[in-house]
Amino acid sequence: NGTMGSHVTVMLSESTASVAVGQVYTYTVTAFSILTSPETITITDTFDSRIDPQVTGTDMTNGTCTVTGRTVTCMGTAMKSNPATIHIAAKLNATAHF
Repeated sequence: NGTMGSHVTVMLSESTASVAVGQVYTYTVTAFSILTSPETITITDTFDSRIDPQVTGTDMTNGTCTVTGRTVTCMGTAMKSNPATIHIAAKLNATAHF
């Protein structure tokens, strides 16, 4: 989810293909803009009950992130020569059963 102009493209990638219970992993959100001046963006991600987002290890270039409960909200800027990169650390908790 997020608020951004139609000039922004978002890509997601994960640090690993599989995660064990209790393991912390990182996924990366990169927001690219076609504009040459900074564009304000807000990206929000709410995790389900099996995943605990971590305050330590969650950050954003060109902005800041907050973790409230299971929701991570990042606000900042992106532009053509300087995309916004968000690293979100998350831990698979003991309630995860697949």
